Amino acid sequence: MTCSSCSHRWCWVCGLPLNHWSHRMSDVMPLSCKRVPSSALGWISQFILYIIGLIFLPIFIFGVGVFGTIYGCFYCICRHHSIKYSCRTYGSKCCCIIKNVFLIIPFTILVFALGLALGVVAGALGVALLTIPAYIFHTFYFVRSCYWWCKTSRIKD
Repeated sequence: MTCSSCSHRWCWVCGLPLNHWSHRMSDVMPLSCKRVPSSALGWISQFILYIIGLIFLPIFIFGVGVFGTIYGCFYCICRHHSIKYSCRTYGSKCCCIIKNVFLIIPFTILVFALGLALGVVAGALGVALLTIPAYIFHTFYFVRSCYWWCKTSRIKD
């Protein structure tokens, strides 16, 4: 909406200015104006998304633990080594191929196996420690969004 006297533009659903950060990120935020359910089908789809979130939260936590640890192992071990320019120091392609086959490829496999082993442990530990707090946060956020959506007047005075 636009004010006729001062030309201030604001959202008629939430009452915030249109240049507010919540409108710029409205595609990814669950509490955005675009996601307000307007029919029974909208409410059912939001509830289904809530249930899917409950089901996949432990899988997501485990995956973040595994892939984060693998990435961390590669980052910590390989951040000071420049593989891109390492073949220029040898001078011949034969030495570069030998170096890649006998050093870099086995080293990469070893780092990946180490990261995977540590990642499984980190993922299991993350699931054990973070599942209940994640469920509480997920449920709180869903109840809060339902409360926000059910307000009779979302426009701020």
